[in-house]
Amino acid sequence: MKPIKVEGILLKKIDILKEKKVCTLLTKEEGLLSFIAYAPSKKNLIQLNLISPLSKGDYNLQPGRGELFQYRDGTLLDLHLPIRESWEKMSLSFEFFKMILKTQLPQKPSKDLYLLLSSYLKYLGRCSNLLALKWSFYLKLLKHEGEYSLCSIDSTPQEKVLITRLVNARKFSEIEEIQLPKNFEVVSV
Repeated sequence: MKPIKVEGILLKKIDILKEKKVCTLLTKEEGLLSFIAYAPSKKNLIQLNLISPLSKGDYNLQPGRGELFQYRDGTLLDLHLPIRESWEKMSLSFEFFKMILKTQLPQKPSKDLYLLLSSYLKYLGRCSNLLALKWSFYLKLLKHEGEYSLCSIDSTPQEKVLITRLVNARKFSEIEEIQLPKNFEVVSV
């Protein structure tokens, strides 16, 4: 089979042996893809960063056995450095990743979900209302998967108004304005 080139965001990396890593990407064209990468030398920072979670890049992959691809090389597009400067923002990005990994099947194309995650990561670095951003992402993911129904959410009428605003927000400035009550803080993945 021919090698493929995909744009993706690295969601997860698992060390198998000292030199082998299994990485999982969310891509526009192919959805979730997993590949095996051999650890590059410490001098090759670009390649090291490409197999680091939170990195966005163009990945050249060779089909391997089963669903695992082999990493050949790639081009770094974004390290999401503003997110890496804050523990809270890093934690929230990994919650987004966990939700995607729990809800998506391998190699199920998902351009809209990729664009959603990409835009949320780009904005997360400068976001000041992390709780509203978190809920907005969760609700939009549920809507994307066809699982969102306001009727099935056990909440007060005021909370339902906030939830509706979050799921229908088209701009990040709209999300930033929403002040959620404290009881929204207890939900995690």
